[in-house]
Amino acid sequence: MFEDVSPANLFSLQGKVALITGGAGGIASGLARGFAAAGAKLVLADRNESVDKRADELRGAGADAMALVFDITDAAAVE
Repeated sequence: MFEDVSPANLFSLQGKVALITGGAGGIASGLARGFAAAGAKLVLADRNESVDKRADELRGAGADAMALVFDITDAAAVE
């Protein structure tokens, strides 16, 4: 009866990629879980190498996630 207004139908990110900067942090963790639940693939970026662990945790929970370690304020690193 309410399938057309279910959260999955209203907010689907299937086929999309979410780039989350500061990906090793706590707020990023919540964002990543929400985006993954909506079907997005995740790219977590952080200058802290612990972002690799965060991506591992998300993959362990079934998300399609990868980590990139670099400083987004460094233009050469971004390229």
